[in-house]
Amino acid sequence: MHQKPFSDPILSDNMIDRFVGRRIQIRRVICGYSRKDLARKLGLSYQQLQKYESGHNRIGGRSLWQISQELEVTPGYFLQGIESEAFYAPSSVRFVALLAREFSQIKSHDTYHLVGHIARLLVDAVCSCESKNQPRK
Repeated sequence: MHQKPFSDPILSDNMIDRFVGRRIQIRRVICGYSRKDLARKLGLSYQQLQKYESGHNRIGGRSLWQISQELEVTPGYFLQGIESEAFYAPSSVRFVALLAREFSQIKSHDTYHLVGHIARLLVDAVCSCESKNQPRK
């Protein structure tokens, strides 16, 4: 049976806060906001937004709602993927956000979908190679 993230002993509260913070940071960069600009729009200090993004401060429901409205996503967006293995994988948040921002600049619908398809094929190929190199459990 699939465990929920809050009952998973490996998934601590701090990990959830960091996950949500990374998702906020990625979305902020995709939307073209500097941390200073978004903090000002939300009525927060730069330091408070930085603490949210780093996971050092937990985000309350009202604040998450305000952030989601400014970044034009649902509050649930910030929890998408938390149950996947990708949550545990190290990544460069800035690189992923910048890549997503560049990807969003593609104007042609056909090119956008073609590049997305190529990216998925590359990820599948890399994951397949990596799984073959992993020791069996």
